[in-house]
Amino acid sequence: MRKQPSARSWIDGTNLVLGAILFCLPWVIVPTTQAIEWNAWIVGGLVAFNAGCALTGFAAWEEWTNLVVGLWAAISPWLFGFQANAAATWTYVILGCSIATLAGVQLWVVNRQPPGVTA
Repeated sequence: MRKQPSARSWIDGTNLVLGAILFCLPWVIVPTTQAIEWNAWIVGGLVAFNAGCALTGFAAWEEWTNLVVGLWAAISPWLFGFQANAAATWTYVILGCSIATLAGVQLWVVNRQPPGVTA
């Protein structure tokens, strides 16, 4: 199913920007560890790639992947043990929750049906 250009495109564009911010995170937050750096590069790259794919044509896997990856980013400070770095922790939690929320909203908007319409 191809997505028609609409207001939903801003969600994909926003996730593209959030992925780029997450990718650049290691150069902004100092001091960093290898866990912060590699996690930011991999997660940010995946989010940006998925959002770029979603901008060219909608497929549910892109949003589901961003939902999971966003949740991963939100909990990664505790998974990788850098929760003591408050700046990194809050940035990961805020960006991860934002990415996951936007992906969830996108899935909800695409999958909802008007009242009285059956599949």
